[in-house]
Amino acid sequence: MRRLLAIGAALLAAGTTFGAPSYAQAEEEECHDCVADAPAEPEHAEPESDPKPDADEAPSEKAEPKKAETKKSEPKKAPEKKSEPKKAPEKTSEPKKAAPEEAHHHHHEQEEDGDAPASHEDRSVDIEMSSAELSKAIRKDLKSLGSMSVGRPQQGALVNPQRFPAGKHWHLMSPGNAYGTQETIDYLTRAIEKVHATIPGGHPLYIGDISSYHGGSLKGHKSHQAGRDVDISFYYRAAKGKPIRWYRVADAETLDVARTWVFVKALLTETDVKFIFINTSVQKLLKEHAQKIGEDPKWLDHVFQYQSKDPWPIIRHSPGHDTHIHIRFYNPRAQELGRRAYPHLVGAGVIKPHVYYTHYTAKKGDILGRIAKRFDCTVDDIIKANKLSGAKILAGKTYRIPREGNVHQIGRVKIPPRRLPSPRGTSNKHAHASGK
Repeated sequence: MRRLLAIGAALLAAGTTFGAPSYAQAEEEECHDCVADAPAEPEHAEPESDPKPDADEAPSEKAEPKKAETKKSEPKKAPEKKSEPKKAPEKTSEPKKAAPEEAHHHHHEQEEDGDAPASHEDRSVDIEMSSAELSKAIRKDLKSLGSMSVGRPQQGALVNPQRFPAGKHWHLMSPGNAYGTQETIDYLTRAIEKVHATIPGGHPLYIGDISSYHGGSLKGHKSHQAGRDVDISFYYRAAKGKPIRWYRVADAETLDVARTWVFVKALLTETDVKFIFINTSVQKLLKEHAQKIGEDPKWLDHVFQYQSKDPWPIIRHSPGHDTHIHIRFYNPRAQELGRRAYPHLVGAGVIKPHVYYTHYTAKKGDILGRIAKRFDCTVDDIIKANKLSGAKILAGKTYRIPREGNVHQIGRVKIPPRRLPSPRGTSNKHAHASGK
């Protein structure tokens, strides 16, 4: 008798017969004939709140939309980085050499997106369209607005993408991922053409990934989502047993330091470049060459991380970047247009907001733990979204399910002045004389 009473007590405690199981028990014990194999209801994207009609009401530069912050618990797939760094990546020991070819798809773990130090000069542009005009253009003639870089490099989208054109001075290694903003393409072609005008000859520059057609997540990358990031080769020189090709390690023997420096200097002085990620070992070769041909030493210390105490260098070390350069540009027009257009792009269904909702009609046997797992959110997320007092749900009732969108709204981006060397500069004659 005592044994039977003990078994009954255990069953009551476990909730096997008379009570609802805990969420952990439900994940382990629930019948597979219930939610697991049932098709989801058609998803109707519903923004967390109505987009703000007036772009001037957008949050400050680093703030996320206030209403989107009600979702405190992020889905598992949400990016872990939620704040932007203000310091340059720390110098680390030289990374291991990336394996050729396969190493092209990698994660830029050191490549942070942040804001440059405060400056009295702001080179941002204004979009001379009212909120109503933007909304109408997006719905009636989206392409007429031109390229838009929306959100952040790690959580963004590309609207009205431009395919990088064919050209004799470059070669596209990944044509399907060679989409960017018009500004990004113009900046890059300008720097490449500068090389050929300064030191004629040399091989075509290899251009790797920029962004996919609509931006967003790109395999092998954490960034490259908004049309402003580019992977590109160094300029090489022929070396015995080391043919010129994409993703070759750059070192003292293989790097065409003169041409690569002309290219990097053009990025620094003739484009709105934000970051240039290059391994320290290659930075050393470039900086020593620039010093040798008479570049402004103070300016070099200002732009290079190598042997510099500048807190905000443009040329930074990032592991794996001795096989290629990663460039990130500011886009004065495309970024501001993306910011202003964000609520209207969401309203028109062109992009999904940071937090949006889909709808799910509960079926007999459904429990919140399994539904949350299916939609990659948490039980608390669903409870808060539906203002439930507990975890109990009713079959046949439709519930709002919070989802993670791919684009974060940002505030107005301040475009800092270009960092230029002292007026004395370095002549093209010096650079040309050093070419191979």
